[in-house]
Amino acid sequence: MSVYRPILLDPNSSSNSERATLDMLQIQTVSAIVQSTTTDYQVNINKISDNTLLYDSTKITLGSPVYAGNSLDIELPIIVALAGIANLKWTLRVWNGVDEALSRETPFLNYEEPVTTMTVPASVNGQSYEFSVTYTQPQSAEISRYRLTLYDDAQIEITNSGWIYNSSGVYTFENFIDGQDYYVRSEVYDINTVYSESPLYGFVVDYTKPSVTFVPVATNKKYLSAIEIEWSGAYLLEGSATGVFTYQDDFLYMENTGVNIPDGSYIEWTGVNIGAEYVASLFHNPLNGTFTGDIIKFENDATGIYQCIGYDSATQRFYRNQNELYDYTSSFSFDENNVYLIMFTAESIHIKVFFIE
Repeated sequence: MSVYRPILLDPNSSSNSERATLDMLQIQTVSAIVQSTTTDYQVNINKISDNTLLYDSTKITLGSPVYAGNSLDIELPIIVALAGIANLKWTLRVWNGVDEALSRETPFLNYEEPVTTMTVPASVNGQSYEFSVTYTQPQSAEISRYRLTLYDDAQIEITNSGWIYNSSGVYTFENFIDGQDYYVRSEVYDINTVYSESPLYGFVVDYTKPSVTFVPVATNKKYLSAIEIEWSGAYLLEGSATGVFTYQDDFLYMENTGVNIPDGSYIEWTGVNIGAEYVASLFHNPLNGTFTGDIIKFENDATGIYQCIGYDSATQRFYRNQNELYDYTSSFSFDENNVYLIMFTAESIHIKVFFIE
């Protein structure tokens, strides 16, 4: 009976196969479609550059034949001789009793699995945190994409970052609830589509809540076609101010005073009680799209405690810096024609955009 060569070998880096890359320092399964009854097989793996034979399974007899049109799946052991050799090819020889046939040489890539870890503190002291992914690959294959996933205390997914197509390895999760336990994990694909994931890391959120209760009061301003929101419990910022700025009355509406800070400058209050419960409402206009740095700063001379609100144009995010502990907002594009209202509490910052025509 005639024997025909096997086809559709997998892995195969010359096709669109998702398994173009294997890590041969792990147990792997290779496969092919046989075109005639197969009783025995032999796998050879060679180095492409000089055709050196690096692995020979020798002739292996199957427990039961594989018939034409079916897949022959073969488990290969860890092959230490292949370590560090990226470009390989393999062949599959099959027998039907006595007659034999040899497949075409099929190339594939051999890259070791990346190692992915994360830097996660035991405790997060804010409502957001920027997590970092550490990635290593023995053959220096670069990251293609990565994804971070956040889980609740029962390890049920809350949200994920989506696949991020760069090599920065950072992502900020927000809206953490004080006193809650969370878990986070990262996943990585390198440029050869080799997948790796980090362990699951647990952390607790622990930050100080302000004791003041803000009671918003809404007033309908018909003549302005707007609603005015006021907070109770606001405190005047005591202290002295430096920097280039001006106060402007009736900034966005009647009976309102705003603070204008020119491009490239900032305003700083010293002698402020940082622990006080207050809301500071500041207008800032204009900033250009390349501005990076502090916009306002509150500092207590006696204690050295300070808090800054600033903007990072590289990531397009506002930040709050409390003695070098940074919290960031979501991405927030600046338009120098707009006005930004910053509501600053002891716990967080809130930003509202007023679009000025």
